[in-house]
Amino acid sequence: MVLAKYTHVIGSKVLISKFSQIGTGSVILPGVIINEGVAIGALSLVRTSLDAWCIYAGNPLKLIKIRQKGLIELSRDFETKLL
Repeated sequence: MVLAKYTHVIGSKVLISKFSQIGTGSVILPGVIINEGVAIGALSLVRTSLDAWCIYAGNPLKLIKIRQKGLIELSRDFETKLL
């Protein structure tokens, strides 16, 4: 095993906000913030924080399109029916 002082491993929290989706096999690097409503395609590499309500995919990661915010209304309807 290599001593920790020689590995240069950087650790930091990843924040995943509401209504976000992350595809299978995607890699998210330390310190990234995935804002509300972001969708990430499968097998994507996420190195930087992402803008809210956008769809991203690939390696290198590319903006595919802006995502609709219909999930917010569906969530409100669901919570109302539970009460």
